[in-house]
Amino acid sequence: MSSESVYIAEMASIMPKRYCSAHVSDRMYSTANFGPAVNKMAKRFAARMGVPLRSAVIDLDLFEQDGQNELANLEDHPKTWGKSVVEQLTTRIPKKNIGYFNLSYNISYHQDTLPNLASQIVMDSDLTEVERADELSHYGCAASIFSLDQAVQFCKETGKPAIVFTFDQCTVAHQKIEANDSDFRRMMVSNLLFNDAGVGLLLVPESLREAFQRPLLRIRDIQTGYQSGSLIGMSQGRFLMNDGVKDVMPKLASTALIRPFLEKNGLNTNSVHQWSIHQGGTEVLKQFANADVLGLSDQQLERSLELFHQYGNTSAASCLLVLKSFFDDPEPLNGDRTGMLVGFGAGYYFGAMLYDRQ
Repeated sequence: MSSESVYIAEMASIMPKRYCSAHVSDRMYSTANFGPAVNKMAKRFAARMGVPLRSAVIDLDLFEQDGQNELANLEDHPKTWGKSVVEQLTTRIPKKNIGYFNLSYNISYHQDTLPNLASQIVMDSDLTEVERADELSHYGCAASIFSLDQAVQFCKETGKPAIVFTFDQCTVAHQKIEANDSDFRRMMVSNLLFNDAGVGLLLVPESLREAFQRPLLRIRDIQTGYQSGSLIGMSQGRFLMNDGVKDVMPKLASTALIRPFLEKNGLNTNSVHQWSIHQGGTEVLKQFANADVLGLSDQQLERSLELFHQYGNTSAASCLLVLKSFFDDPEPLNGDRTGMLVGFGAGYYFGAMLYDRQ
């Protein structure tokens, strides 16, 4: 494999219509269907999360009436999202130069699965010279890093650019169940926590670096991992999170991945200022400030918390939205150019990417 550097040269995000959080909870747990007590509880829970606006692809009126998860706008079909992202990422690099496309997601409205969605996006986007189109589904909230790992390997092996597109349409999995169901409260947490979004990245090898005049993110290293665990997952089509996720996942990600990854690269936590951590929620993020987890400062956690309050938990796309906010900065305020992307979720799958800005 070539030692040629690989850069993140472009990033593009895509998001459906955003609604007032109280409006979403009112539609999902209306007084007419669940009574005033449940409606009040749902609104209170949504307010406590601190995410004023929520993005959703489903028609909330139809969901309130009969629980149908229909797209509110056909432009939010994931194939259309993918085509839009490709267009945004190929303004400086011709489509014919793209050699690889990698797609990852957990929840999708797409149903015609053969050929797979990655292949369909490639065809619809006229990526005529793509040599490989890979699709990673159900890798949890770390999915984007597994995609990036494969794309970086391709760039190094071939010297050709690649596109990674990660999205989730979590609201499609929302279910309307009775208040006396044993899973009701856990389903409410899932229904009100997760939002919809997608992020695309263009990766280019060193040989194409000069096509971009702005500072880019040079990928220094990527590492992924897996450890069996069942606190997060699907059961009979229902996405459920068990108590204790915030106490288990941050510590696991730190112990099994982040600390060894930093040590491997001759760094410590103070060497990295730009942290893009999966926004599982404020309580999950704040665990990374604990000394026995990672001991990050308020400043190091600030951007991830800020983006959670702005966009909520968008599953596999979450950490990439934080990374894009750093990518879009004209210049780091503190002059630091080293950053870490961190994802973790169901499985448990987890991953990290180390980069510097050049």
